[in-house]
Amino acid sequence: MRRCHAIIFSAFLPLLCLANESPDGVMKNVDAYSGAGSISWSSGNPSARSFGILISAFYPKEEQTPYSYRIELSTSANYWQYLKCEHLDRITAVSEDGSSVLNIDLQYSNSFSKGRSKQIFSATVPLKNLEFLTTSRAIMLSACGTTENITKDVTKGARAIIETTL
Repeated sequence: MRRCHAIIFSAFLPLLCLANESPDGVMKNVDAYSGAGSISWSSGNPSARSFGILISAFYPKEEQTPYSYRIELSTSANYWQYLKCEHLDRITAVSEDGSSVLNIDLQYSNSFSKGRSKQIFSATVPLKNLEFLTTSRAIMLSACGTTENITKDVTKGARAIIETTL
Protein backbone atom coordinates (compact mmCIF):
# COMPACT_ATOMS: atom_id res chain seq x y z
CA MET A 1 0.00 0.00 0.00
CA ARG A 2 1.12 3.52 -0.76
CA ARG A 3 1.08 6.22 1.92
CA CYS A 4 -0.43 9.53 0.87
CA HIS A 5 0.76 12.95 2.01
CA ALA A 6 -0.55 13.95 5.40
CA ILE A 7 -1.70 17.40 6.42
CA ILE A 8 0.59 18.98 9.00
CA PHE A 9 0.13 22.62 10.00
CA SER A 10 3.21 22.82 12.23
CA ALA A 11 6.06 20.57 13.20
CA PHE A 12 4.68 20.67 16.73
CA LEU A 13 1.18 19.45 15.88
CA PRO A 14 0.46 15.73 15.51
CA LEU A 15 -0.49 14.07 12.24
CA LEU A 16 -4.13 14.82 11.38
CA CYS A 17 -4.90 12.01 8.94
CA LEU A 18 -3.36 8.70 8.00
CA ALA A 19 -4.26 7.35 4.58
CA ASN A 20 -3.38 4.37 2.41
CA GLU A 21 -4.32 3.68 -1.21
CA SER A 22 -4.82 0.16 -2.55
CA PRO A 23 -4.03 -0.96 -6.11
CA ASP A 24 -7.74 -0.73 -7.08
CA GLY A 25 -7.81 2.99 -6.22
CA VAL A 26 -9.57 2.65 -2.86
CA MET A 27 -8.26 5.17 -0.32
CA LYS A 28 -8.50 4.36 3.40
CA ASN A 29 -8.39 7.27 5.85
CA VAL A 30 -8.39 7.38 9.64
CA ASP A 31 -8.75 10.59 11.63
CA ALA A 32 -5.90 10.62 14.16
CA TYR A 33 -8.00 12.47 16.76
CA SER A 34 -11.41 10.81 16.63
CA GLY A 35 -10.43 7.41 15.20
CA ALA A 36 -13.33 7.64 12.72
CA GLY A 37 -12.54 6.37 9.27
CA SER A 38 -13.59 6.43 5.65
CA ILE A 39 -12.96 4.41 2.55
CA SER A 40 -13.27 6.21 -0.79
CA TRP A 41 -12.94 5.50 -4.50
CA SER A 42 -12.50 8.27 -7.07
CA SER A 43 -12.75 8.25 -10.86
CA GLY A 44 -10.29 11.13 -11.08
CA ASN A 45 -10.35 14.89 -11.45
CA PRO A 46 -13.49 16.54 -12.80
CA SER A 47 -13.46 18.96 -15.73
CA ALA A 48 -15.98 21.24 -17.42
CA ARG A 49 -16.95 18.46 -19.82
CA SER A 50 -17.05 15.48 -17.49
CA PHE A 51 -17.93 14.59 -13.93
CA GLY A 52 -15.54 13.28 -11.33
CA ILE A 53 -17.14 10.56 -9.23
CA LEU A 54 -16.37 9.90 -5.56
CA ILE A 55 -17.99 7.01 -3.68
CA SER A 56 -17.31 6.73 0.06
CA ALA A 57 -18.14 4.66 3.12
CA PHE A 58 -17.85 6.13 6.64
CA TYR A 59 -17.02 4.30 9.90
CA PRO A 60 -17.28 5.23 13.56
CA LYS A 61 -14.18 4.66 15.70
CA GLU A 62 -13.06 1.00 15.86
CA GLU A 63 -16.10 -0.30 13.95
CA GLN A 64 -15.92 -2.72 11.03
CA THR A 65 -19.27 -1.84 9.44
CA PRO A 66 -19.88 1.49 7.70
CA TYR A 67 -22.71 3.62 9.05
CA SER A 68 -23.10 5.65 5.85
CA TYR A 69 -22.38 5.59 2.10
CA ARG A 70 -22.14 8.65 -0.12
CA ILE A 71 -21.96 9.35 -3.85
CA GLU A 72 -20.61 12.67 -5.14
CA LEU A 73 -20.41 13.81 -8.75
CA SER A 74 -18.48 17.01 -9.34
CA THR A 75 -17.47 19.23 -12.19
CA SER A 76 -14.90 22.01 -12.28
CA ALA A 77 -14.72 24.92 -14.73
CA ASN A 78 -13.95 28.62 -14.94
CA TYR A 79 -17.69 29.39 -15.08
CA TRP A 80 -20.93 28.37 -13.34
CA GLN A 81 -22.57 25.66 -15.47
CA TYR A 82 -25.36 24.68 -13.12
CA LEU A 83 -25.91 27.69 -10.86
CA LYS A 84 -29.07 29.16 -12.40
CA CYS A 85 -31.33 26.23 -13.10
CA GLU A 86 -34.10 24.36 -11.36
CA HIS A 87 -32.39 21.51 -9.53
CA LEU A 88 -34.23 18.25 -10.05
CA ASP A 89 -30.96 16.33 -10.23
CA ARG A 90 -30.82 12.56 -10.02
CA ILE A 91 -29.08 9.33 -10.84
CA THR A 92 -31.26 6.77 -12.61
CA ALA A 93 -30.11 3.16 -12.72
CA VAL A 94 -31.70 0.28 -14.63
CA SER A 95 -31.25 -3.29 -13.38
CA GLU A 96 -29.35 -5.81 -15.47
CA ASP A 97 -32.57 -7.51 -16.64
CA GLY A 98 -34.40 -4.21 -17.14
CA SER A 99 -37.14 -5.06 -14.65
CA SER A 100 -36.25 -2.48 -11.97
CA VAL A 101 -35.33 1.20 -11.93
CA LEU A 102 -33.64 3.04 -9.05
CA ASN A 103 -33.81 6.83 -8.80
CA ILE A 104 -31.44 8.62 -6.43
CA ASP A 105 -32.21 12.31 -5.86
CA LEU A 106 -29.10 14.50 -5.60
CA GLN A 107 -28.38 17.65 -3.60
CA TYR A 108 -26.59 20.52 -5.36
CA SER A 109 -23.80 22.62 -3.83
CA ASN A 110 -21.07 24.86 -5.21
CA SER A 111 -17.93 26.77 -4.35
CA PHE A 112 -15.52 29.10 -6.10
CA SER A 113 -11.76 29.24 -5.55
CA LYS A 114 -8.78 30.46 -7.54
CA GLY A 115 -10.91 31.38 -10.56
CA ARG A 116 -12.60 27.97 -10.76
CA SER A 117 -16.12 26.91 -9.85
CA LYS A 118 -16.68 23.50 -8.32
CA GLN A 119 -20.22 22.17 -8.53
CA ILE A 120 -21.19 19.03 -6.63
CA PHE A 121 -24.22 16.75 -6.90
CA SER A 122 -24.36 14.33 -3.95
CA ALA A 123 -26.50 11.85 -2.05
CA THR A 124 -26.21 9.64 0.99
CA VAL A 125 -27.41 6.17 0.01
CA PRO A 126 -28.15 2.91 1.84
CA LEU A 127 -26.01 -0.16 1.13
CA LYS A 128 -28.83 -1.80 -0.87
CA ASN A 129 -28.76 1.10 -3.38
CA LEU A 130 -24.99 0.83 -3.73
CA GLU A 131 -25.38 -2.91 -4.35
CA PHE A 132 -28.03 -2.20 -7.01
CA LEU A 133 -25.56 0.10 -8.79
CA THR A 134 -22.93 -2.68 -9.01
CA THR A 135 -25.20 -4.79 -11.23
CA SER A 136 -26.97 -2.07 -13.20
CA ARG A 137 -26.79 -2.20 -16.98
CA ALA A 138 -27.27 1.57 -17.32
CA ILE A 139 -26.66 4.44 -14.89
CA MET A 140 -27.45 7.96 -16.03
CA LEU A 141 -26.89 11.32 -14.38
CA SER A 142 -29.49 14.00 -15.09
CA ALA A 143 -28.51 17.47 -13.90
CA CYS A 144 -29.91 20.78 -15.20
CA GLY A 145 -30.57 19.53 -18.70
CA THR A 146 -27.29 17.58 -18.86
CA THR A 147 -27.56 13.81 -19.22
CA GLU A 148 -24.43 11.72 -18.92
CA ASN A 149 -23.87 7.97 -18.96
CA ILE A 150 -21.86 7.19 -15.81
CA THR A 151 -22.36 3.41 -15.78
CA LYS A 152 -18.72 2.32 -16.10
CA ASP A 153 -17.29 4.56 -13.35
CA VAL A 154 -20.15 4.20 -10.86
CA THR A 155 -20.26 0.40 -11.25
CA LYS A 156 -16.49 0.15 -10.79
CA GLY A 157 -16.45 2.47 -7.77
CA ALA A 158 -19.46 0.88 -6.06
CA ARG A 159 -17.92 -2.60 -6.49
CA ALA A 160 -14.57 -1.43 -5.09
CA ILE A 161 -16.24 0.11 -2.00
CA ILE A 162 -18.47 -2.91 -1.34
CA GLU A 163 -15.61 -5.41 -1.79
CA THR A 164 -13.49 -3.38 0.63
CA THR A 165 -16.17 -2.89 3.28
CA LEU A 166 -17.92 -6.27 3.38
